Amino acid sequence: MKITEVASQLNVSARAIRFYEEKGLITPDKEPGNQYRLFTEEHIGQLKTIIALREIGVPVEQIKVMLEGLDQGDTASLQDVLEQHRNQLYREWLEIKQLIETADRMLERVQKEHKVDQTWLYRMAEGSKRLRDSRNAWKDRWDFDQLAAVYDEEVEQGSPAHLRPFAKEIGGKYVLLLDRMVEWIAPRAGEQGLDIGIGTGNLAERFLAQGAMMSGLDQSQSMLNESRRKLPNLPTRLGNWLSIPYFERTFDFVVSSFTLHHLTEEQKPLALEEMTRVLKPRGRICLVDVMFEHEEARERYREMKEAEGDQDVLRSLHERMYADKSKLLGWLRDHGYVTMHQAYAEVLHVVYAIRASD
Repeated sequence: MKITEVASQLNVSARAIRFYEEKGLITPDKEPGNQYRLFTEEHIGQLKTIIALREIGVPVEQIKVMLEGLDQGDTASLQDVLEQHRNQLYREWLEIKQLIETADRMLERVQKEHKVDQTWLYRMAEGSKRLRDSRNAWKDRWDFDQLAAVYDEEVEQGSPAHLRPFAKEIGGKYVLLLDRMVEWIAPRAGEQGLDIGIGTGNLAERFLAQGAMMSGLDQSQSMLNESRRKLPNLPTRLGNWLSIPYFERTFDFVVSSFTLHHLTEEQKPLALEEMTRVLKPRGRICLVDVMFEHEEARERYREMKEAEGDQDVLRSLHERMYADKSKLLGWLRDHGYVTMHQAYAEVLHVVYAIRASD
């Protein structure tokens, strides 16, 4: 089939097909004499895939990688491309939503006061920019893609590598705390739950056993691959705390274990807002992590470890953003949650919250 016939059949321009050829996405055959392009059924199938992905905005470079994977029999490459692109689209949607909300607040004030306060407008714009910058500042500083293959083995040995500086405090409590989270949430059969930072699926697996319908979110593709291997029927998505790729009021509860400390102090409220956005009315949250009762407790602990010469803990305190539990509980209460919490060691805490108002 020639290019004009293919273009007509697929409702696309011949120019677009030539562009895909120039970018290396497709290589049609050529007639020996006149070098006219000839497209087989296989080529047409490739073009259908390209056109479909371009329709939802997938960049040409990503499509090329995906097609190369399909050529080698790697069907997972298409899922990876779609996940990465959907995550990007959701981040962009959240940013646009934030801009619309800022514009609405500006408009409301101008309509109410019938004047323009330039300083106020500037401050509101600056606040919006800070939120956007905080959301975009997410980084995986700990390379969880490399930890995925050995994560469960490290759990069996007591605690995963990223928690090892606190091995003495955590002791054998890692598995105990996952079980306690299930007890506190008390899932009912059929409820929709989200595990943020699902890792290899250890926490989500416990909720599935109770009849909950779980979904998983992680910023590490390798961790997601491990969870899919263990729990092939559990839907997962690539993403992080700051742009949870689900729509409003999707989940009855949200849980996360030992992940909150990956967020800066400025990012933590954004994460709590995102959890609130995806929760249904009366939704529940349960978090477990290394955290401190308050800033004074953090400083006392640091001084104690400094006196002991415990460099591993001191390094971890410097590199990671362990939460101030009093601030965490304060935010939740200020935003309509009823909370309870429990310490299992000086630096090991569980926080539970139920959304009492909407």
